[in-house]
Amino acid sequence: RKHVIIEAHTDVLKEMRRRGWHERPGVSVLSGRWQDVVPSLSGAFDAIFFDTWEESYADLRAFLRHLPRLLNARGRFSFFNGFASFDIFYHSVCCRIAQDDLRDIGLDCGFLPIEVPHLGEEVWRSVARKYWQFGTYYLPIASTSLPPGPSVDDRGEADVAVNGCRVL
Repeated sequence: RKHVIIEAHTDVLKEMRRRGWHERPGVSVLSGRWQDVVPSLSGAFDAIFFDTWEESYADLRAFLRHLPRLLNARGRFSFFNGFASFDIFYHSVCCRIAQDDLRDIGLDCGFLPIEVPHLGEEVWRSVARKYWQFGTYYLPIASTSLPPGPSVDDRGEADVAVNGCRVL
């Protein structure tokens, strides 16, 4: 097993080094912007997570072009789903656009709802901008192996759609 991390921020890289990430078995920390590093990557990854913090949707869309080359046949993809975190309607529109873009490259995308506890204003005091404001976070999970249409998971709960977005 191998874990590849691409990180551009020097402060984060320093903290990762301090915590020993660079020495962990099977971990490769690549310093640089994803735009510069990803084109040189090869191999079939089981899973890829893209952190969209400080990235635009256009950046995510540009990254998606690399997925068919990087994911193995049963690989999964996810990303920080923080687009339009100020309005649930616009957020759901972004979810639908992501689903369409992922479908265009052969990936089905569902959203796993995760309840977010109320954090209180003190948590956000030193943060320049709240990056999440809703009571539920919708974790995108994309793969080529999701079953089509509604299904029942191992908890006996059925898939549902919210504003046209499939929720697992």
